[in-house]
Amino acid sequence: MNKFQRIFFDMDGTLHPIRQESFLDSPVHNQMVERSIVYVMQKLGIGKRKATELFEGIMERYPRFYSLGLQKEQGIDRWDYLVHSWNINPEGIIQRVDGLDRMLNDLTKRNDLYVVSDAPRVWMGNVMSHLGIRDFFSGLYSGTNLNLKKKQGLFPHILSDIGAEPSQCYMVGDEEQNDIIPARAIGINTVYLGKSDSAVADYSIRDVLSLRRIIVDD
Repeated sequence: MNKFQRIFFDMDGTLHPIRQESFLDSPVHNQMVERSIVYVMQKLGIGKRKATELFEGIMERYPRFYSLGLQKEQGIDRWDYLVHSWNINPEGIIQRVDGLDRMLNDLTKRNDLYVVSDAPRVWMGNVMSHLGIRDFFSGLYSGTNLNLKKKQGLFPHILSDIGAEPSQCYMVGDEEQNDIIPARAIGINTVYLGKSDSAVADYSIRDVLSLRRIIVDD
């Protein structure tokens, strides 16, 4: 039996691939921006041009944390904004990985699986339902909904919540800065998913299905 009993998966770019170099260039992010501009227009009663300029400024000043920027600068309820801007239908804009459900099912026989993402829970729920994999996971953790910037604060929260030691855990993700480095800093075993090997992760894989080999062989 493998000794690692808890596996944390990033979602966007890990449980489903992103063809673009960055999530910021993906259809998901583009749709979120479009919905955000419409939301700002409606909430502030301004035209599209002004709303676009306002939101582009927010994105520049608050990278990845647009809701905090809108709340701070415009007095917009961030939770209301997140529900409206991220309630995106994944159909046609995210790609399924053939065999992912079988791998997750196998992993659940010896491990507890969790999704750890900076994405809002509404988007996490939509993706999990669309991919048909929600039942494989013991929990979903959203850094956005917990008001924690990136995963530096999220990992200690999760370990405390599930009662696990870092050495018992894996973090699997496609971003070194956001997934790998914060996890490894507190002793979590790390698996980087990317086109090339990572110099900072414990393991590197080219596709998520290769995780099976690491978990079984380690």
